[in-house]
Amino acid sequence: MRFFLWSMLVLMFLSGCSGFFSQEQMVAQPERVGALKEGVLLYLNQQIKDEPDNPKWYLEKALYYEQTGWPSDALEALNKVMALDTGSLEAYTLRLRYHINKKNYEAALQDADYLLKKASYSEELVNNRLTALYGQGRLEEFHEEVLGFTGSLSPLNTGLLSKYYLNRGDSLLAIRYAYLNYQNTQLSDEALLDLVNLLSKKGFTDKALTILEGVSTVTQGSQIALATLLMGDEKVEEGVEILNALVVQGSQKALLQLSRHYESQNQLDEAIGIYNTFLQQNDSSVQVLNQLGQLYQQRYFWSSALRVYQQVLKKAPNNEEAIQESQKVSGKIAYLRSLKTQQGSEPTNN
Repeated sequence: MRFFLWSMLVLMFLSGCSGFFSQEQMVAQPERVGALKEGVLLYLNQQIKDEPDNPKWYLEKALYYEQTGWPSDALEALNKVMALDTGSLEAYTLRLRYHINKKNYEAALQDADYLLKKASYSEELVNNRLTALYGQGRLEEFHEEVLGFTGSLSPLNTGLLSKYYLNRGDSLLAIRYAYLNYQNTQLSDEALLDLVNLLSKKGFTDKALTILEGVSTVTQGSQIALATLLMGDEKVEEGVEILNALVVQGSQKALLQLSRHYESQNQLDEAIGIYNTFLQQNDSSVQVLNQLGQLYQQRYFWSSALRVYQQVLKKAPNNEEAIQESQKVSGKIAYLRSLKTQQGSEPTNN
């Protein structure tokens, strides 16, 4: 039943169109996708109206919100499920995912332990519990349970295990698990970057170059990894040149990596300039805008930061980071204005 409703509604919507859409067509026709999502939500709300005490509809709604990127609304629906059905294992499982994604590790551990007591064992559950242990700083427990785990570690936990060994000073094991993470994530760009960074920091530059040379397809990720390696090997200008070229091509990952470089050098104005140039030429993502807002705050440009967070909230009204940061920045602006008023002059904000 869990995903039957989704499939049924998708087919109902698409059957009224001229034909079934491929994934590429769905991406190319966002208004169709938007109408489909709206139709699903209307259907679920009607079912809840007809059966307000039936937890299954709230659970379906939580699934809807989880899959469409509205975690706070998903949590609200899950809490309703639990109020109606205190023992719903599906609700606990979804809430555990929410807490892991939000890094609420204490709450995640409580939900994981509850599920384990109810004999609801799965590899996903154990992996989520391991992530929660690491997130709470209970590293030795994390390590001990990893060693006793007979299932498959998630890529996330493989990466965390690499960091665990790195913190213990065991570089070889750290590199081993970073490499496993790279393999387990189907040679993802992010895992490649983590591996190359680790090898570079530990003085294995030649090994890192060998791995990069072995990448069969040159991707933006491999180029970013190469740029990072060059900058770590005191070839900063060459690395920055590669990243700048990728930013011009619209690479958000290169933008974030280049910004991190400038931030590490305390060159915040350069980082801000790169973000603004990128935003003039590319569609602004929530992540990019939030990061720009943080940079403005570091430069005490409160009004500019507030404008950026307001842009985020227009795109994603429930974005928790933008909500929290805009409230914080608004408070600072109000405080500064009150000081200026007391001093008898108008406030000036960037």
